[in-house]
Amino acid sequence: MAESNNLDELRKRRLRYVESARENAFEDGLRSLLSDLYPDNAHFIYELLQNAEDARATTVEFDLGNTSLTVTHNGTRPFSLADIESITAIGDSTKRDDETQIGKFGVGFKAVFAYTTRPEIRSGEHSFAIVDLFVPLHVDGFAPPGRTTFTIPFDHPMKPPQTAADEIRRGLTELDENTLLFLHNINTVTYVLPDGAIGYIERTSSDNSTSIHRVGPYQFVPVAVLESWLGLLAAARVSRRARPEALGPLGCQRVG
Repeated sequence: MAESNNLDELRKRRLRYVESARENAFEDGLRSLLSDLYPDNAHFIYELLQNAEDARATTVEFDLGNTSLTVTHNGTRPFSLADIESITAIGDSTKRDDETQIGKFGVGFKAVFAYTTRPEIRSGEHSFAIVDLFVPLHVDGFAPPGRTTFTIPFDHPMKPPQTAADEIRRGLTELDENTLLFLHNINTVTYVLPDGAIGYIERTSSDNSTSIHRVGPYQFVPVAVLESWLGLLAAARVSRRARPEALGPLGCQRVG
């Protein structure tokens, strides 16, 4: 109960900040500054990967639909109240003085507001949305056990859902082997596109070497690997086994 009261106090503080920004005509300037800092709006994809890395996740799944994006990871460090305070601030990160954590949540995550007015995060005992860039609000529901989920509805009035989906699709398909190069915990990143096509990047290690390989969304995916993904993606909309007739172009297994 104490945590809920603290979240409510944080909400009230953030509301006072937003009201002050509006009173002083700072809000538009803040949004413009964030846009200039991150002209590549899909930058938040990397922020989410960094959060998963810092949470000691080994797998991250992006499930892209036509009207929203859901991101799930299996990190063993769920969000704390300090993390909520950090993600609803600018330049105030719980990771700043921790050399083992590479994420700088706060400014970078704000790039998500190019696509949504209300991202939702469910992690551990916390389930909250962020409105007006800074204000956390309690929401119903919890992430599956051992998972953290980010839900990003494409409801920004200046960006149609189809445009948002197209931009994020491009960002996901441009992920490559370098994505995992400086991430020590994450071994697998998978993504599912609106048409059901799947892509992934995977790191495998042996006694003497480590390799990273990428399979694009329309390349062949072995059925055994696909079925393994479906188990990992059970919390997302892609949860049923691929059928032999669900073959996409170039022999790609499709789901959906």
